[in-house]
Amino acid sequence: MKAILYVCISFLIALGGLNGVNAQSIIGKVHNVKAGAVEFASVLLTALNDSTLTKGVLTDTLGVFELTNLTPGSYKLIITSLGYKAYSNKEITVLANVDPINLGVLQLIDDTKTLQTVVVKGERPVVERTLGKLTLNVSNSFYKTAATALDILKRAPGLRIDPQGGITIKGSVTPVVYIDGKQLPLTAEELRNLPSEDIEQVEIISNASAQYDGETRAVINIKLKRDKTLGLKGSSYVGTSVNRYYGGYELGGSATFKTKKLTYYGRAGYYESNDFLHEVSKRIVQTNAERTVFSSNAFTHWRNHPLSYQASIDYSISKSHMVGIMARGVTNRQNDFTDNTTQIANYPTGIAMFSQRELPTETRTVTRPANVAVDLNYRGTLSSTGDQLSVNLDYASYQTAKTQTLRTIYTGDLTASVSFPSVLLGQFPSTISIQSLKADYTHLVDNTMRIDLGAKLSLTNTDNELIYDTLSATGVMARDLRRSNHFLYNERIIATYLLVEKKMGRTSIEAALRVEKTVAEGNSLTLDNVVKRNFIRWLPSLQIQQKLDEKQSLSFSYARKLQRPTFYELNPFQFYTSPFEYSEGNPFLLPAIRSSTELAYTYKDITLTGTYRVDRNLIAQMPIQDEITKVIRYTRTNLDKSQLVTFDIAAPLKINSWWKTQHSAVAYYIRTTSLFNEGSFDNRAWSFVLSGQHVFSLPRGYTLEYTYDYSAPSASQFYRTISYGTMSFSLQKSILKGAGSIQANFADAFNLYQQKFYGIFQDVNVSTIQMRNVQQASIRFTYNYGRSTFSRRSRTSGSSDEENRAR
Repeated sequence: MKAILYVCISFLIALGGLNGVNAQSIIGKVHNVKAGAVEFASVLLTALNDSTLTKGVLTDTLGVFELTNLTPGSYKLIITSLGYKAYSNKEITVLANVDPINLGVLQLIDDTKTLQTVVVKGERPVVERTLGKLTLNVSNSFYKTAATALDILKRAPGLRIDPQGGITIKGSVTPVVYIDGKQLPLTAEELRNLPSEDIEQVEIISNASAQYDGETRAVINIKLKRDKTLGLKGSSYVGTSVNRYYGGYELGGSATFKTKKLTYYGRAGYYESNDFLHEVSKRIVQTNAERTVFSSNAFTHWRNHPLSYQASIDYSISKSHMVGIMARGVTNRQNDFTDNTTQIANYPTGIAMFSQRELPTETRTVTRPANVAVDLNYRGTLSSTGDQLSVNLDYASYQTAKTQTLRTIYTGDLTASVSFPSVLLGQFPSTISIQSLKADYTHLVDNTMRIDLGAKLSLTNTDNELIYDTLSATGVMARDLRRSNHFLYNERIIATYLLVEKKMGRTSIEAALRVEKTVAEGNSLTLDNVVKRNFIRWLPSLQIQQKLDEKQSLSFSYARKLQRPTFYELNPFQFYTSPFEYSEGNPFLLPAIRSSTELAYTYKDITLTGTYRVDRNLIAQMPIQDEITKVIRYTRTNLDKSQLVTFDIAAPLKINSWWKTQHSAVAYYIRTTSLFNEGSFDNRAWSFVLSGQHVFSLPRGYTLEYTYDYSAPSASQFYRTISYGTMSFSLQKSILKGAGSIQANFADAFNLYQQKFYGIFQDVNVSTIQMRNVQQASIRFTYNYGRSTFSRRSRTSGSSDEENRAR
């Protein structure tokens, strides 16, 4: 361990000692014929010999642009903007070790032919595809009715957002969220508190390369709007929502302030949500003597008050070196109320009569999480060719105080037949601390080749305690040592990677290899049981893109990833939901290995994609039933193998100038096979998913959107799922001369969402119907003020992969 630390430190010192020569740059201003600044014009720099794109930026609110980190050579400059004719020059020669090239004021001439239709014809495409990446252009009017970052993601092809805000790509891949290149494990609450007004683009990488952490199988990078004028800029919002039973509200805002050397940023959001779940389930226990049917009817009300915040300061030491600090956190007051009534019917074998009893339970849970993370970072340009070094030092702390009260009302002979207390009081204090050091270095060989390498060290320590008190026969609360537990978990991860990207004409190739070593120890103090893990994983990746012509391209990608168990899944604690049901973790879980291959064909805006994915040691929750006590426990385990084959198509379609649509269809085959609990199962199914949006630009500045999605019956682990779908509507209007906007949304307008699933394996026979607060009406007002130069740089938080596992 000391040797590895010495190598890492020596590597950083050696890089830091390189000569920090300023990279070459080109600056200028873009004005119209009336000497007015042209805002947000597209400035592209291409290689003179083959027109390969080298750099691209947008002008700020003063029409100023700056192209930095340029390699010496000959280039051509192209400037375009809506309503103006394109500007281009013949040649710009960039030399080494000279002052920045100042082009002065460049003038754009009005294009009278397009002025009448500039808003429609000049929009950037709804989606764009490059090497391994799908980009959503949020400035397109297609996303006008989206109020938050989560709303934008709901409109992305291939992404699914569940009622709890969980995000998946292609059905089961959970992506890691980045903000301007900074890896941040944002919760659904934080994404709801990020207004769409602040977002320029969203990049989606469905098959992440080895450059990313071993557990990062997919990436969503949210790129915020940028400009470069000094001063203050911000936005604030307020809104309210109502579902079938409860209401809620939200408020928050963000602000940035920039001077020539310092950039300040702050964001905060708070809301009250009242979510619910109505669950009707049935479980059948069949023995030689009798058949017992458990029919449960439960209603849960979650009341949340999350406050999320983020603040950062960036300091420019020089044009080539910058340091910064970022702090963020989430606090919450969550109260859960569950009322459940279980009907227990016994049907003795060979006897026509049956008996039926009722078992009411009440569960009250109070959770008080307090999560804080701090990131110290450096980014510098180390040579005239644009070589860059970035270093991140991170610390994150997750403190959770949780209490639970489970009351059971026994009637008749249930009092004697069930060995479970009538009152169970639980306390679940939890502490997770994460420390990490991460360094990335980029070397630009020439205009067509780059080499990236990096290293990361992370240390994680968790301390979880489960304290149960039960009501004794004498009516006194006493410590329940049989159900209580204390679990410690420590983990060290050392990783390094090498990536090479090469462009050869119309062909782009990216090859990478990542190596991760994990050393972990789980210690159940109560059970006196220690589990140790020590393993190395080699994780290669390959991406190839071939442009067939200006309209068509082919791309191929392969990546091997691992999925470590979350800290919650490793915890062996037993969490009760009723006297006959509980869930538990498993400290013996192994990391899952995933191999994913993807082939895509793009023609204009239409994309066809085929994917083949194999998961081994898949981490899942499986039921084990005791025929004598009739108690069912859901335990974490590793399943042998899961295979997925998908074929999907995404296509935007413009009906006319005021009616645009986007649709996606996914057909897939899924199969899970495994040995479990002295048995085996083979669960497979063909299925499909349909989704799409219609956007109507109405008179007087209104925008109306209709969205739909439908999931056909499918399979998951050993379960079978029934079809479900939703239909939603949104309305948006800009007010206050564009400074404000109002968005109204009516999700699942016809209350179609109803999730059904069932599973039969060995002696387990369960079925469930769930109805949630998917149907919801909401309205939000957003106001933007000021101007700013804020351009948050690409800063990757080194501890984010571990923080995702802490949630």
